[in-house]
Amino acid sequence: MNLTTKIIKTIDGSYTPTPQEILKLYKYAKKNRMGYYFLYILNQRKILPEQLKEEYLSETQRYHRIINAMTKLTEDLDNAEIEYAIFKSIRPYPSTTVDIDTIIFNKYREAYITLRKKGYSKLGSGPETITLLDPTKTVGIDLYREIAVSRIIYLDKEKLKPYITRIKLSNNREAQTLEPEADLITIAAHLSIKEQIYTLADYYTITYQLKNIDIKKLWKMAETTNLINSLLIALTLTNDIRKNNMDFPQKIKLFQIWRILIEDLRNSKTNKSLAFQTIYMMKTSYLKKFTKELIQHIKRQTY
Repeated sequence: MNLTTKIIKTIDGSYTPTPQEILKLYKYAKKNRMGYYFLYILNQRKILPEQLKEEYLSETQRYHRIINAMTKLTEDLDNAEIEYAIFKSIRPYPSTTVDIDTIIFNKYREAYITLRKKGYSKLGSGPETITLLDPTKTVGIDLYREIAVSRIIYLDKEKLKPYITRIKLSNNREAQTLEPEADLITIAAHLSIKEQIYTLADYYTITYQLKNIDIKKLWKMAETTNLINSLLIALTLTNDIRKNNMDFPQKIKLFQIWRILIEDLRNSKTNKSLAFQTIYMMKTSYLKKFTKELIQHIKRQTY
C-alpha cells in the first residue's frame, strides 16, 4: 500500500499502522493539509504515539480557538450589519485552518474598519483581499471584496448570495457560512483555479459534503457560475482516489486549467477583471513580481 491508501484505511479503521509508520503518515497528512484530522483519528482509535501527544493537545487547543474565532467574527460582522459569509473554511471534520476566508457582499471598507476597532490587526492586502489576524492572534482572517486571483475574478460573489446560511459549531455558537452546495462550488473553484492543487483535505471535504448535498442543486450552481469543469475535476479526483495508486497532493493538469478558464470567461465579471489585470501587468515592476510568483506557483507541490 502507498501512503495515500494507508492514511485512508487508518481513518476508516481498516488498517492499524505501526508507531514508526504513523510518524511518516503524519508528515504526509500535514503535506496534504489534514494533519490535525489525522491526529484526531489516531486519538479516537487510541493509537496516538507518545511522541505526538503533546502536538495533538496543542493542535486541539488551537482548533477550539479557531472555532471561537469563527463565531466571534460572525458576531462582530452581525453587529455592524455587514452582509457576508465564511466560505471554504468550515470543514466537515476537525480542521485547524490557516485562515478564515470571508466574502463581504456589501460595505467592504466598513467591515474592515469595524474589525480593526474590535482588535483585529492587519497582516497584509492584495488587489481584492485584506488579511487580518484575529484578536487572540490564532488565525488569519481573509476579507474578500471579490473572489479572485490577483485582479481576475473567477467566481461572481453575487451568485453565492442566495445561499447564505447559519450553522452551529462545536462551541454551540453560530457561524454564518454558505449552504453545502455553494460551499462545495467555492472549494472546487479554489483548488482548480487559484491553487491548481488537489489535496487529501479536499478529498475528505468533498466526500463528507456529498453525503448531505442536493446533486441537482449542486449541478445547477455549477452551470450558473460557469464552473462545471472545476466541479467535474474535483469530483473525478475524489471518485478515483481509491482506484488509482497515486500520491497526493496532485497538481491539476495544464489542459484542465485551460478548459476551466475558457468556461469561466463566460462570466462578465471575469472578462472585465481580466482587462484590468492586463492593464496592470503593463507596469514593469508588477510584471516582474507577477512572473516570479507565477513560476513559484507552478513549481510548488503543496500550499
